[in-house]
Amino acid sequence: DLSNDAIASCEAAFRNLAQVIRSANQWLDSEDYDYSYRARLYDYVIDQVYEHVKHVFMNVGGIYRNDKSTDSSEPAYLSVPNELQRTSLLWIMDELENMSWIDDSSLLGNSGLLGSVADFCQKYFSNFIFTQVGAMWLSESKSNDPYTQQAAMQDIIDRVMRHARSGATPDDYNMYMQTLLVDQLISLSNVRSKPGSSSSAASSGSSFSLVEFSRISPDAITFPVMMQMLSEDDQIPANQYNSQLTGIRYERAPDKSHK
Repeated sequence: DLSNDAIASCEAAFRNLAQVIRSANQWLDSEDYDYSYRARLYDYVIDQVYEHVKHVFMNVGGIYRNDKSTDSSEPAYLSVPNELQRTSLLWIMDELENMSWIDDSSLLGNSGLLGSVADFCQKYFSNFIFTQVGAMWLSESKSNDPYTQQAAMQDIIDRVMRHARSGATPDDYNMYMQTLLVDQLISLSNVRSKPGSSSSAASSGSSFSLVEFSRISPDAITFPVMMQMLSEDDQIPANQYNSQLTGIRYERAPDKSHK
């Protein structure tokens, strides 16, 4: 509703939500005397983050559809431009790294929540990154200048591994992203298959399983290709990243407007 530019719209929405979070206690103190509204407020905030971020996600591997008529010269479908797809993917990863604006210790306490909403959002939405890349093949196949799965994965790897490559200490979220990346490597390989099993990476339960790699394109992402993308300096000590996904704890289950 704010713009036909999903990124600009999302940025404006985030600024508005940040103001709501900062001001909620002041605005509601005189009326929300039993904290019942504030107990639900973060549910609405997370829901709004989802509603706006999903439109940016739709740019990645997206396809525009136009209703055709006899006097229409527009194509029935058109892949989202290469650069917009890449910009959207990198913007999402940047925003997820900088979600601290959503945490307000006073509002969290008055909402009856333990933990971090930022941590919850980071881990919840990060899983969509690999799922979206796995669905890029259709848009890629319909474009003369596609943003390919391989290019997208290279951008993800470069972004996730930049701390390790520079020798900097990664934060908790970056370590979580490294864990997701390694999990994709495992899922795209056959290392989980039983000896003698004929199961393949494409049917292994990976978030990329919508893509039949051997049929779509020689450039489609496969386990060996991803391993080539990772340099020897990027090898991740497995014993450092074995923690389970943890996030915000609710004293009651939050209401959801989506599945």
